[in-house]
Amino acid sequence: MKKIIFLTLSFVLAGLFSFGQDKVGIGVANPSTTLSVGASDSSATISIGHIGGFNNKGSGRLIFSEDLDFAGGVCGFQWIHNGQNNTLSILAGCLPIDTLMEFSREGNTNIKNGLLIGSIGRPSSQLHIKHDNFSPGLSDGFRIENQSTSENWMQFVSGTGDFRLYRNGSLRGTFDATTGAYASVSDQSLKKAIQTLPAQMPNILKLRPANYQFNDQSNNATHIGLIAQEVRSIYPELAPLIESVNEGGKRDLYGVTYAGFIPVLIAGMQEQQQQIDLLEKQVALLKAQNEAILKSINAGQYAKGN
Repeated sequence: MKKIIFLTLSFVLAGLFSFGQDKVGIGVANPSTTLSVGASDSSATISIGHIGGFNNKGSGRLIFSEDLDFAGGVCGFQWIHNGQNNTLSILAGCLPIDTLMEFSREGNTNIKNGLLIGSIGRPSSQLHIKHDNFSPGLSDGFRIENQSTSENWMQFVSGTGDFRLYRNGSLRGTFDATTGAYASVSDQSLKKAIQTLPAQMPNILKLRPANYQFNDQSNNATHIGLIAQEVRSIYPELAPLIESVNEGGKRDLYGVTYAGFIPVLIAGMQEQQQQIDLLEKQVALLKAQNEAILKSINAGQYAKGN
């Protein structure tokens, strides 16, 4: 009976399986690894799963163990397919093991601990990115992109420690490594149609500084600032549309570019200083005239007395 079974098995396995010392081949004549799977086309596949139904919690398991003879059970890594939740999980450790990573059929990925990108090692935070080169290339830094328009922003750390921001490959600003101060790009070579601001005091005086609270804030803190719609009527460049209904927003929302008021206020200060300088000249002139008049009066009184 045993001989018949062996002959039948040998007949079935002929041309499909090959055996070597601690090696098994499926579709491979001379396996070079513990298990080698091959095919003449792209059909080389290994299937692991549950037979006899759907939605089973344990629908397949692939185990990488340090010691299969370990009496305490599996100590290593496991891939587990959960047909009930439609997920594929990576677990690690010795019993009890812990889920480290999970993939869903919808394409979602969950990572329990840190993720290190650009190097091999232990991440220092939940998302840790390392880059060797400092250039707005595809492989460096952190990039976020609009899939429809290809508009993108990239972030890098320079060799001196500055944190730099790029839009579509062009530098837009940098945070100083020492102070954290932000500097927006303002190089003359990047600008055109440069004109000196005219008098600004009339417009500055139209602005209404206000204190207020936001509708969705959870405390009673008061904020100081400007109202975007009011600013827009005076300085439309400093009150941009930051969210639009056309882009999926609930309504059109406007913001205020407070940093943009710095050159406006400088122009206003320069204008005031010119007025102060003019008034000082006028005061000096009046003072000189008064002194001359007093001198003349005093001289006349002296002559009359004599």
